[in-house]
This record gives sequence, structure tokens and C-alpha cells, in this order.
Amino acid sequence: MAIVIASCHLPLQMKAYSSEWVPLHLRHSSVRRRTYPLPQNWRLGVEYVDRTLTCVECGARFLFSASEQTFFHERGYTNEPKRCPICRARHKAALVKARIETSITCSECGAQATVPFKPVHGKPVLCRSCFLKKRAQAS
Repeated sequence: MAIVIASCHLPLQMKAYSSEWVPLHLRHSSVRRRTYPLPQNWRLGVEYVDRTLTCVECGARFLFSASEQTFFHERGYTNEPKRCPICRARHKAALVKARIETSITCSECGAQATVPFKPVHGKPVLCRSCFLKKRAQAS
């Protein structure tokens, strides 16, 4: 992979074993080479083009835009998206389970409340205010 860094105007190639760049015209030379350290904030100057992919679920063709490819590269994602945006949203929604709200009567004060779980029979269930009081006493 050859990359031109604006500051030195030489095509450089990354060594396989380090984070340094070697001028291409010296890469196979027996002459001792000067390497250039890779700056901390350096982003590879890869240019992306829009690509058309096929969804694995519905078979529809969808656009994998250059900006999405840049986003994937910045996040370190190595795989391309398999699903179109509609199927991706449907898949995410299926992964997120519906939150269970259960009506209860507080074991301490007797107030009606809802909790985000299904209570286990035989264990005391507290409303939010009693729960916070009990937690404050414990710490």
C-alpha cells in the first residue's frame, strides 16, 4: 500500500512489524533506510467510493456510501454491513426486548408502584422511595 504524506511528498510504505513508514524507492534497497514515525493523529488517506451491496435477509440491493465506509473504518469495523437499513433496524428492534413493567404493592409502606422486573414469589418488593431509603441506610 503506497501512501503520500503531504509533508514529505514521498510515497511511503508501512513496515509489517512497526508503526513506521519507509520511502518506497528504498524499500528493497540494502542501503540503511530512514523511517518516518507515524503521527498520533494520522488517518490513512484512503478514499472510499459508494458501493452497492445485497441484503442477506431480504435480498434487496442497498447503497454502502463512502461516508458509511469512512465511519466503519474509523470505528475499526472490518466487516461490511450484511443487512439493508430497513432489515438492520428490524434486527436491532428484535434484539431489544420489551421492558416488563409489573404493578406491585410495596412490602414496607403498602403503596402501589411499578417495577421493571417480574417479582419472585416470597421475596419482599419495595417501591422506589423505600428502596432508596434502604440503600442509603446500607451505605
